[in-house]
Amino acid sequence: MEGQAKNQPVEAQVRFMSIQDRELILADISELVAKKFDFKSFTQIQMKGQHRVIPKAKQFEMIFSIAFYKEATEDDPAKTLLSFTTLTTFDVVNFSEVFLTEDDIHFDIPNEFLIRIVDIVVSTMRGMIVEKTANSDFRKLYVPLIDPKVVSEFIFGERES
Repeated sequence: MEGQAKNQPVEAQVRFMSIQDRELILADISELVAKKFDFKSFTQIQMKGQHRVIPKAKQFEMIFSIAFYKEATEDDPAKTLLSFTTLTTFDVVNFSEVFLTEDDIHFDIPNEFLIRIVDIVVSTMRGMIVEKTANSDFRKLYVPLIDPKVVSEFIFGERES
């Protein structure tokens, strides 16, 4: 919206379009299960994200990955247990109000928008992981409840609201 002050946040009106599995990698964990490995105590989680603004389609896309790692011990090296990546696409109804631009390439993405998108993506991935691992030993891995603001700041850096 022309004349919109940068410090005046605009409430984004988004429609969830789709979430697609991009990659699911499951390690052979039979040895860990046989050793009665405590998945909750010795698992680290890594999250990565990238985003793309698509002005012609008035869309916002996010590629997001979650990986679960077994920490290294004296007896065993670190090991990736599960890695899951998705591509999520959103229609942004009020695109020109949300994404203020200086040119056709650079977009000012509001912090509150990214936090909301991360919240939706992580929550959806949490359910997808539960569904995809329900009948396997991987069901013991779960994405904990997280603060989407913290995740957003970790991935995209601290930004002004």
